[in-house]
Amino acid sequence: MANRLRQTLDGRRDVNIAPDEDDFLMRVSIAQAEGDLPRAAALLASIHRVDSDFGILATQTYQAILERRPEQVIDRLKKAAATSDPALDPFKSELWLWLAWAQDVAGDHAAAQEKLAANTHDPGKLLEWTIGKPCRDL
Repeated sequence: MANRLRQTLDGRRDVNIAPDEDDFLMRVSIAQAEGDLPRAAALLASIHRVDSDFGILATQTYQAILERRPEQVIDRLKKAAATSDPALDPFKSELWLWLAWAQDVAGDHAAAQEKLAANTHDPGKLLEWTIGKPCRDL
């Protein structure tokens, strides 16, 4: 099945990807999962920074974490988490978690723990989130 998916995606590499296409984030996620970080980075580079789209911001953050350069997204995450934005407000808890993870990977473990303690009001959501994203085991 993975080979069929890769063949399908390989055949579509010449398509101009717009951030509003349904499969854009899926294609990036597949490249990340396959360990093809250059392909994921190329896909993400094809869009402009979109700080008000949680899916894109989270995917860009994950890419930065995988590439061991979380410093590039920490300020964006701080701003997004601290700013009132109707598009991002439903995702505030997740934004704080992404920020804490990025800070942890960047080596600022104290700030990461502080963010988690101060902004994680739903322990179930934290457990669900951390099970899928182990901090230092990448």
